[in-house]
Amino acid sequence: VQSIVRRRKAILMRKGLCATKIQAAWRSYDCSMAYVHTLADVITVQSVVRRWLTLRKLAAIRIQCAMRVFLARKHFAKDKALYILVTRHASATKIQSVWRSYCAQVQMLVSIVNIIVIQSLWRKRKIYSKYGPYLKRIRLARERKKARAATKIQAIWRGFVACTTFIIFKYETQASITIQKYWRRYFQATNYSLIYLDIVKIQAVVRGHQERSWQNFRSDCATIIQAASRRFLVRRECHNECMISILISAAATSLRMRNSVTKIQRWWYQEMLTRRQKQAALIIERFFIFVKKEVEKEVKALKKKKKERRLRRKMRQSDEWILERAWLNTVEETSVVPEGASLSYH
Repeated sequence: VQSIVRRRKAILMRKGLCATKIQAAWRSYDCSMAYVHTLADVITVQSVVRRWLTLRKLAAIRIQCAMRVFLARKHFAKDKALYILVTRHASATKIQSVWRSYCAQVQMLVSIVNIIVIQSLWRKRKIYSKYGPYLKRIRLARERKKARAATKIQAIWRGFVACTTFIIFKYETQASITIQKYWRRYFQATNYSLIYLDIVKIQAVVRGHQERSWQNFRSDCATIIQAASRRFLVRRECHNECMISILISAAATSLRMRNSVTKIQRWWYQEMLTRRQKQAALIIERFFIFVKKEVEKEVKALKKKKKERRLRRKMRQSDEWILERAWLNTVEETSVVPEGASLSYH
C-alpha cells in the first residue's frame, strides 16, 4: 500500500513537474511568439511610418522644387522684361544720339557754308573797298589795250583789203589784157574756167567735210562729257545706296547677334537648371539608397538577434529537457529499488 501510494505520489509529482515544464515551455513559446509578433508589428509600423515620412518629405521636396521652378521662371521673366526694357532704352538712346549727331553735323556744315559765304562776301567787299581805284585803272588799261588792238586789227584788215583789191585789179587788168590778146584762145580760157570751178567745188566739198568732222568731233566730245557726268552721278547714287544697304545689313546683323546671344543665354540658364535638378535628384537618390542600406542592416541585425535568441532558448530547453530526463531517470531508479527490496522482504 505504501509503495502504491508512493508510486502514485511520484507519478503525480512527475505529472505536476511535467505540467509545470509544459506550461513553462508553452508560456515561453507564447511569450516569444507574442514578442516576435509585436516586434514584427512594430517593424511594419515603423516601415509604414518611415514610408509615410519619406513620401511626405518627397512631396514636400517636390512642392519646393515646383515652387522654386515657378519662382525662378517668374524672376527670369522679370529679368527678361527688364533686359528687354534696358536694351530698348539703350537702342533708343543710341538712335537718338546718332540722329542728334547727324543733325549737329548738318547744322555745322550749314553754318560752315554760311560762314564761308559771309567770309567771301566780306573779303570781296574789303578788296573792292581797298583796291577799288586800282581796279578802275586796270579796267581803263584793259579798255585802252582793247582799243589799240582794235585799231591795229582795223589797220591790218584795211591793208589786207587794199592789197587784195590791188592784186585783184592787177589780175583783172592782166586778164583783160590776156582776153584781148588771146581772144582766139577762147577754148583754153573756157577750159581754165571749168577747171577753176571744179577746184572751187572740191574746196567746198573739203571744207564741208572738215566742218562736218569738226561738228561730229564736238558732238562726240559733248556726248563723252555727258556720259562722264552721268557716270559720276550714277556712281555717287550707287555709292549712297551701297552705304545705306551696308548700314541696314549692319543693323540687321547686330540685331541677329543680340537675339542669338539672348537665346544662348536662355538655353544655358535652362541647361544649368536641369543640371542642378539632376544633381539634386542624384543626391536625394543616394541619400535614400544609404537610408535603405541602413534599414536593411538594422533588419538583418534584428533577424540575427532573433536567431541567436531562438538558439539560446532551444539550448536552454534542451538543457532543461536533459536535466528533466536525468531527474526522471533518477526518480525511476529510486522507485524501482524499494520495490525490489519490498519483494525480497515479503
